[in-house]
Amino acid sequence: MTQDTSAVIKKAIARGIQERFFGYYSGSTPVFGDDEKYQVPLARLRFDTIVGEDEIDMDSGFLMMPQALPLPAPSPATAATGATGVAAGAPSGESTPTPGGPSVVPGASSSDGPPVQKSVEINFSADRNQLFTAWNAIANLADLAGKVNVTVRADSAEGFDRSKLQNGVWEPLRESDLID
Repeated sequence: MTQDTSAVIKKAIARGIQERFFGYYSGSTPVFGDDEKYQVPLARLRFDTIVGEDEIDMDSGFLMMPQALPLPAPSPATAATGATGVAAGAPSGESTPTPGGPSVVPGASSSDGPPVQKSVEINFSADRNQLFTAWNAIANLADLAGKVNVTVRADSAEGFDRSKLQNGVWEPLRESDLID
């Protein structure tokens, strides 16, 4: 397959996911369950969400018709809006996403298309190396949104060294005009 052909197929797959024509999963071939749904982790399922063409894996990607998707039972809030609750997954690695994975707040839907995703909230725990990996994804989100709000919480059983906290955290953030 040529690079041009691959790019066209990836673009079509990304559009099909966003427009709810099919779901997408990347990994080992999923098993079809007794409930006539594919047995895949919801956090890795992409459906009714924006997916970058660079996220489409032509070797291990798997497309699923909407009726075969293992969608969670709708909550009263999502039932009222018609949202699916399935969204982009948490960063890979050993980060720990909050229960249910990332939160997606759907916007009002137009009568001629799927609901528009207007807000994304991602919560995870990460060590230093995982944070460097995740930071690229957050930067991509900032490109899409124009700006992101960042909240960071760190706890230390031993307590923080004041001079290291001042010199290594507060000062660089002030110098970058990120905090006052």
